[in-house]
Amino acid sequence: MSDRLIVSLEKLSEWLTDYVQAYEDCEGTVVRVQYKLKSPDSEGCNWSDTVVFNPGPNADKNVLTGIVGNAVREARDKFNVE
Repeated sequence: MSDRLIVSLEKLSEWLTDYVQAYEDCEGTVVRVQYKLKSPDSEGCNWSDTVVFNPGPNADKNVLTGIVGNAVREARDKFNVE
């Protein structure tokens, strides 16, 4: 049994966006989860870690890539999608 919270793809994308926007100069950045997996991966997560993000006007893409990566890793431990 998984301890992950079940959320919609939209809610997961909102959580990731909020996580990223909390960092300085990342305001306006939007992160979107692309799709649910057909079955959970070896870690028990059922959504793809391939996300797209649109940087905010002041965000440095190199810094943002690391922040988004951290957000995705944390979210994969916390959430599955419906």
